[in-house]
Amino acid sequence: MCLKPLHPILIEPFAGAAGYSVRYCHLRVHLYDIDPIIYGIWNYLIRAKESEILSLPEAVVDTQLLAVPQEAKWLIGFWINPGSSVPKRTPTSWCGLAKDLGCHPRSAMVTDGSQYSTYIEAE
Repeated sequence: MCLKPLHPILIEPFAGAAGYSVRYCHLRVHLYDIDPIIYGIWNYLIRAKESEILSLPEAVVDTQLLAVPQEAKWLIGFWINPGSSVPKRTPTSWCGLAKDLGCHPRSAMVTDGSQYSTYIEAE
């Protein structure tokens, strides 16, 4: 059970995937994380246009070969390795399983992210 916030400002000190904050995106959300990769990904997602996110490739051999910002490479590194604690350069067998289960992270981010991106700050 997830308790609802009592105030109009929501501070998530260990942002990670920001699971709690995303549920209450109508509030003013502040995300904090000491990990520069997590901070970079959120900063990228907040500022990227929908078309840029939708143009990110889902089929990837090696993220370092992509002509996209480093933060997008990290994001894709998590996409191609579901459950990993760090972004990977190349996909593992779990990547295929996630797709078989109907997981398409790129379109899900735009669908979910577009409504709260103006409210979230990564710091």
